[in-house]
Amino acid sequence: MGCYIEPKNESKQEFLNREGIEVSLEYITQNYDTLVKNNLYPVCRIEHAVDIIAVPILYNKEEVLRLLKTYGITNKNTYYVISLEKLRKVSRIDNFL
Repeated sequence: MGCYIEPKNESKQEFLNREGIEVSLEYITQNYDTLVKNNLYPVCRIEHAVDIIAVPILYNKEEVLRLLKTYGITNKNTYYVISLEKLRKVSRIDNFL
């Protein structure tokens, strides 16, 4: 995982609640190309501990596979899609595209 959301003036969860559309992992894997073509990128909310949350951006298909290999499929992870425009405000996404 290389690119994460890091909002400055709100929590990661607040950003996800405001800007993200919750989707399933299956939806992401079946529609990845269409999502990206429409400037929508999947992210995954990973809860490591009670107050430790990471939100990597799945900016290519290899990142999706790396996520699955590292964390597996678990109910603790929640998936969202977020517009590239919004991700640019809270991450270094352009360094990875």
